Amino acid sequence: MYKIGVNIFDLIHTTFSSRRSLICLSFILFTTGVSAQKVNKKWIISAGINAVDLYPTGINENNPYFPQGEILEDFFNISDHWNIEGQSISISRLIFRSFYLGVEASINNIKKINGRNNMDYPYYSGNFYIQKRFYSNKKISPYFRVGYGVSGIDRGIFGGEGLKFSQYFSESLEPGIGFNIALTKSLGIQISSSFVKTKEDTGITHFRHQAGIYFGLGTNDRDGDGIINRKDKCPDEAGPPELFGCPDTDGDGIIDKEDNCPNKAGTQEFFGCPDTDGDGIIDKEDKCPDEFGPIENNGCKLVIVTPEESITTSDTVSSVSSENEIIEVDDVNPSKEKNSDLKDKKSDELVIYFPASKAVILGRKAYDMLLEVRNYLDSNLEKYIVIQGHSSGEGSDQYNYLLSEQRAEAVKTHLINLGIDSSRIKIQAFGSQKPLYEENSERNIILNRRIEIIFE
Repeated sequence: MYKIGVNIFDLIHTTFSSRRSLICLSFILFTTGVSAQKVNKKWIISAGINAVDLYPTGINENNPYFPQGEILEDFFNISDHWNIEGQSISISRLIFRSFYLGVEASINNIKKINGRNNMDYPYYSGNFYIQKRFYSNKKISPYFRVGYGVSGIDRGIFGGEGLKFSQYFSESLEPGIGFNIALTKSLGIQISSSFVKTKEDTGITHFRHQAGIYFGLGTNDRDGDGIINRKDKCPDEAGPPELFGCPDTDGDGIIDKEDNCPNKAGTQEFFGCPDTDGDGIIDKEDKCPDEFGPIENNGCKLVIVTPEESITTSDTVSSVSSENEIIEVDDVNPSKEKNSDLKDKKSDELVIYFPASKAVILGRKAYDMLLEVRNYLDSNLEKYIVIQGHSSGEGSDQYNYLLSEQRAEAVKTHLINLGIDSSRIKIQAFGSQKPLYEENSERNIILNRRIEIIFE
């Protein structure tokens, strides 16, 4: 068993003792790694030099071959304490997100102990470790690792301790930190420092610093988002863990491949598309995306025409049927009598009719009637009015309700413009729920497109 251990370490020492070998290995790794991806690789192989420092790990005055400095004392005194004669090699595998499980072997020659440099003690170390990388997709990615293994310095007869070679080895716990500097997508520089705490009395606690190159093979995370491929629903596109590795460009909580509008934040109801005005029509299909409007009018408001914009002054109400035939209804307001005092008028006499699908006040008779309403309210300050909006039965219930409401609002707006306080005007919308006439003719349909004014 002893011979086998010595032979293995001798082989490692022979392989890496030459600086020329290390340079050749670096060149091979560089030329084969330039085309790989800079992500969490499935396998990481690293090789480089190490420096062992026995000095700043706690004073042991009874043994001159053991540490002689306080913890971290003279830590960067390279010339007096660092033994830069070693090589290290390691191989690790990605096991979960940015966690790696690996094995490492190191050799060295200890020539400096407490300032003395006339020694030549072989150093050997081997350990298993788990490593956590941070910012794996960045050019510089730090990591933390914890290792457990064996280490030993073969002091032999020069140590004067009379121990066999195998008895110089001790179990050791090795916490460490380091960082990777990416040169290409799979090749980079690795620098680390480990504190090797030995368990047995014959072991020597020390620091081991390492610098070398690493090479990545394969990948468990093609898109580099920290989620391994088998758990990543979008393995070729980086995304956050809460969305199972899928991207959400607009940040609306709907992944891009299920989002009909991936570049604009929307809602689940509309499959990721926005509806800015809340009219139930997504913006890209809404002709008026910034104003609430019915589906039947492509998301645009119904037009409200003021008296100045009206193009007619006749007493005739015109309406367009579904076949675009213009139908005229003469004197649809039963009362022709001008009367500034409306106290005796019936509510069915205070009716204004509207064109199909419009909230437009048309006709001089309608404007005269509203002027009479204004005059009556001015003379009867205790009164207020209720404007009831109606529509025909054409179209959906939602559309008809909205249309009847906008007709009532148009009349209210005109009365306010005439000087009536808004607090004296109430509006009610009934849609097509309260028709005056059975809609068995085009004329009856027209007469149901109306508002009624009621005094209270």
